[in-house]
Amino acid sequence: MRVRRPFAACLLGFAVACKDPADPIEEPVTVGMTCGTPSGTTIPCEIQLGSATSFRVTLVSSDCQALANVVRLTKPTELVLTADACGETAGRSWVFNVAANSVAALAITGGQERGAPQLRVEGAASPWTIRYEDGFDADFDDIVLRVETL
Repeated sequence: MRVRRPFAACLLGFAVACKDPADPIEEPVTVGMTCGTPSGTTIPCEIQLGSATSFRVTLVSSDCQALANVVRLTKPTELVLTADACGETAGRSWVFNVAANSVAALAITGGQERGAPQLRVEGAASPWTIRYEDGFDADFDDIVLRVETL
């Protein structure tokens, strides 16, 4: 017969953070970019780069506790920008050359989110601000990225 043993933290009285190691591990959640509509809803969206032939993605800041927040460029090509945005240095940037009239899109896959994570686009023209909310506190500052045409 298998005996289930709680984590040592549980034994020390930290029950709020306890999780039985036998419980299934939650799958990472991937979210794509969303934009607000005049009615107040959000819809999936992409960034229209217009006539620009290059653009830059910059990590402006991160204020998150979770590990392994993977930031990916999904358009115009698939590429992992960072495998741990919360541990990445603010100011890091990535530059891409593209054909005119391209679109850009980002996605974030996180491993320790709670609630419904979101990735919001702010702005109608370059530079755009992309704000990630991991679902813990609804402050939309867990990961902040900037996308700008060059």
